[in-house]
Amino acid sequence: MTLTPLFEAGAIVMAHAGAALAALGLGAAQFFLPKGGAHHRILGWGWVVLMGLAAASSFGIGGQ
Repeated sequence: MTLTPLFEAGAIVMAHAGAALAALGLGAAQFFLPKGGAHHRILGWGWVVLMGLAAASSFGIGGQ
C-alpha cells in the first residue's frame, strides 16, 4: 500500500484527507489531555472546524 494515489488526487481530496487525519489526531489528544481547561476548549473547537472542513469537502469528491 502506498500513498501515491492520495498525492496524485485533486486538491479537494487532499484537503479532505488532511482535515480528517488532523481531526483524528486532535480527537485522540483530547482523550489524554486534562479536561476542562482553555487548551481542551481550543482543541475541541479546532476539532469541530476540521470535521466541518472534512464534511464540506466530501461534497466535492464525487467522480474524482
